[in-house]
Amino acid sequence: MPSKRPPNRSKPSVASQANRNAVPPDDDPEASLANPAVISLALQQLTLNVFRKAFPDTFNPELANTLQSVKRALFERDFMTAFGDAAHLQAYAARWSPSRALAYTLVFCEALNTIGLYSKVPAPAPSNEPEAMRIVCLGGGAGAELVALGAAVKSLRDEGQDARRSIEMTAVDIAAWGPIMETLFQGLVTPPPISKYAAAHVVAANVPLIGPTDLRYSFIQRNLLDTSPEEVANLVSGADLVTIFFTLNELYSTSMAKTNTLLMRIKKNMAPGSHILVVDSAGSYATITLNGGEKNYPMHWLLDHIMLKEKDGDKKAEGEASKSKSGEPSWTKLQSEESTWFRIPEGLKYPPELENMRYQLHLYQNSKDVPQP
Repeated sequence: MPSKRPPNRSKPSVASQANRNAVPPDDDPEASLANPAVISLALQQLTLNVFRKAFPDTFNPELANTLQSVKRALFERDFMTAFGDAAHLQAYAARWSPSRALAYTLVFCEALNTIGLYSKVPAPAPSNEPEAMRIVCLGGGAGAELVALGAAVKSLRDEGQDARRSIEMTAVDIAAWGPIMETLFQGLVTPPPISKYAAAHVVAANVPLIGPTDLRYSFIQRNLLDTSPEEVANLVSGADLVTIFFTLNELYSTSMAKTNTLLMRIKKNMAPGSHILVVDSAGSYATITLNGGEKNYPMHWLLDHIMLKEKDGDKKAEGEASKSKSGEPSWTKLQSEESTWFRIPEGLKYPPELENMRYQLHLYQNSKDVPQP
């Protein structure tokens, strides 16, 4: 069970309907268009440069063969082969994570503004350091979320947001992404290489994307569907935000029952005021087998069914109530986009072709004891 699949995979499944190279289809007039201009072109190029610096030896004639091996293994659902080799992991991160990192930067900026983890208020006095935001990225090992969070911090601070609040990110993934993440993290917090003959003003301007204390991360190699109730509680109980990017549909494809159990454990253990953000391929469906027959349901319908359950349904599934004292479900859906396009702007430079991304987005809040407007 992998965390991600590459864009435009050839496997004929519903998830592959989101061809990220195509223009919005005529039969999808409801698809909205994300605005990448919210993130400056210069920052988007700096984001791509992090990947270029991290994997300088990857872009060679062998890359195409390696990527074909990865795609073939994913097509056959041979995840040990796809993600069990260091060269495969590096090729995947170099080829597919950059496009997603650009889209995720926009997603993070908008989400952090929506839920108020950053706010346009004066920074507190030095004696009153703001607490770090804790963000848990499930299936976030391939580096896109890590780099996107770094770019989002830079973008939000450039806009005048709270300049002192840091982020503590925890990524959980089934494959051994630790070395990849460390390489990318160093690319975020160290200046790009420049000529030793560079002019003084060039040297002075050559700064890292973020500082080493702006974003800290940890990585846990774990199969999400095998996590115990205690592991889930330890992972998410202190989180301000839990993200599940291009992972939930794969989890559903592996085990509907285990995925629903995981989601219920997550929402049970998160604190009031915390949030869950899900991004996945637009048009994703999952198959449920009942009484010997199969039926496809939209992924977002299944997600809502679990996240917005009332007390009795949760009690049957988890043995715990998740409804507030007022009788309303304790989780509220703040935002839902069933089909949005992120388009790569012209002018960006990266060795492999960058790809547009069509996605759905769903943002939930644990609204128990949280005043509602």
